[in-house]
Amino acid sequence: MGQMPQYIKFLSVSTGLAEPICAQVEGSIQLAAMLLQWIPRPRLQPPGVIPGKRDGNLHCIGNDRVSAKLKLLNGIKGSAGFTFIELLATILTLSLLISVSVPSLVRAKQRSLQEICQSNLRQIGLALQTYADANQERLPGPAFGLTQSAYDLESKHELAWFLATALHLPEPSANPVRAELFVCPASQGCAEPADFRAQRKSYLLNESVLLGKAERVPPFGRPVAPLAAPRKLSELAASVRMGRVWAIADADKGNVNPTLPAWNNLPYQPVHGAVRNRLYFDWHTAPERW
Repeated sequence: MGQMPQYIKFLSVSTGLAEPICAQVEGSIQLAAMLLQWIPRPRLQPPGVIPGKRDGNLHCIGNDRVSAKLKLLNGIKGSAGFTFIELLATILTLSLLISVSVPSLVRAKQRSLQEICQSNLRQIGLALQTYADANQERLPGPAFGLTQSAYDLESKHELAWFLATALHLPEPSANPVRAELFVCPASQGCAEPADFRAQRKSYLLNESVLLGKAERVPPFGRPVAPLAAPRKLSELAASVRMGRVWAIADADKGNVNPTLPAWNNLPYQPVHGAVRNRLYFDWHTAPERW
């Protein structure tokens, strides 16, 4: 048990689990070891004796090999393997360990995916600012509300098409290019159709920001009727608090218009459980409970 803390420390670093969880794991293992030490263990008895034929002496049934095996099995402490009580105690301890560790591992994985998603959104935010700086403060667009992770020459209304240069991605061409930043890591692993235009959309653009007292506009424009041009960041900053208005959010069936064709491919609930990640117009990210 002397090396157990080092192993638990390695487990904490490699899996990202919190130290209290690792302490519970270590405590459960130590408890199992203590139980196994306290439970009495039977000792293998040597075989019976019968009168031998040589010189009338008593000889053990068997030979020296049997005696050597008995010594090996008994050992110094006289251990002969697990009893039923030992097995029962081990099973109960392992059950307790699993019931504590598995939910913690699931939550740790969810937190990790959520943090990666927020990192992706922050990089998209920096690319949006770079694009605006190069285009007289105007946001990219007009763009569809549901973002597509891949683009080609015909994807002229996809956010990834506008931000390819700012994200240091290849220029649009006849061959589709996949922009990994536009794929939420929590939605990866799902079966996707071969046509990238029919694949799942991960993020939703804000299509309604209040300018002034009554005018609502799509900041990234609108490529379908009624058509609308993308807005400038200075226009938004003059009317709203940029840190309180979201620009991009996780997409699911709960926050997307069900009349859109891509709605059927969206997850029923937020992929991060009880929250949706959001990127705000000052380019900070934060989870929002739904």
